[in-house]
Amino acid sequence: MEKKIDSDLNRRYVYIIPRDGTVPFVPPVENSMNRFVGHDAPLVKVDAEGRFSVDGEMGKLKIFYVPEKQYQQVHQILKDAKIPEHLHQDLVWAFLNMAFAGCMATYSTNFNTEFERLQSELFQTIDLLEAFASEKKLLRGMRLEWRDRLEGKDQAGRPNFGPMKSKTIKGHHAVQMVEKVLKEYKALKDYHIFQTMYDMRKEKGKTDMFFGHKNAEKHSQSHYAWAVFNYFRQHLFSSAFEYLEDPEKYEEEVAQLKALYPRKQLYLCIGRLMILARLLSVQPDQDDEDIIEIIEKKLAPYSQASKKRVKSISENNRMRTDGMKEVIFFPDLF
Repeated sequence: MEKKIDSDLNRRYVYIIPRDGTVPFVPPVENSMNRFVGHDAPLVKVDAEGRFSVDGEMGKLKIFYVPEKQYQQVHQILKDAKIPEHLHQDLVWAFLNMAFAGCMATYSTNFNTEFERLQSELFQTIDLLEAFASEKKLLRGMRLEWRDRLEGKDQAGRPNFGPMKSKTIKGHHAVQMVEKVLKEYKALKDYHIFQTMYDMRKEKGKTDMFFGHKNAEKHSQSHYAWAVFNYFRQHLFSSAFEYLEDPEKYEEEVAQLKALYPRKQLYLCIGRLMILARLLSVQPDQDDEDIIEIIEKKLAPYSQASKKRVKSISENNRMRTDGMKEVIFFPDLF
């Protein structure tokens, strides 16, 4: 696991450090239309010009380096989907963020798993200490583990410690003394911090770091499926806005745009970008239809939420008596 995490994290530098065979890329200026496609831009040490520098300060990179072959592949994927060239910069940026999300996925999942394990152990310990303090449990023995501190420090400047040692305590007097100490656990200087964490867990339950998804990778896949598809909706179908006051022309324009940019064509584009970014893996025997189905499933929760919202807006519009109506933009496109 550690080797995979290190390998994935180091893969980020393919896009950060300049080298032969790469294309410099300056991210687009963030705006309301593209901000969700730049969700995983890394913070690294940068110089005054925003380039990576081991001697710099932590900040946002202003220039990245895309391997030339990948850069050409991204543009080809976009051309195959008939995406206008003026949108390519935003979508290359989306591709890079997909790649960074893929690099961080294993680390994020492992970190969350370990964090949750430590939290659960802490809360179980608080419950156990309270049981001793309220005399609902009687301590009969315990096992202590420790390392003796040695002289000197290691290369990182940390203290040196010897091998693990242990001792099991079972004698009545020793155990009784330890139990009295444990009963005073609330007198710890930082106990209020632990109690606050414990109370929050009891009140709100386990934190859902991945918003219902199994791990960080699947969460990022769903995010970028939604972010890029929503970006397509906003840009590729924007010409229909000109006909909002003419329902007949509006419907005609939307029909033409849907014929030019079929939903499956956009799904395939998103899936191919994810695969190239190594955020999504597919089996050798899976074809374009399989990729389309994968992205469609990623978007299903958003589609269902959109339909519920459309239904709610329609019902509210029917009930209004002030003549004002809420407009639904492209309800059938999600």
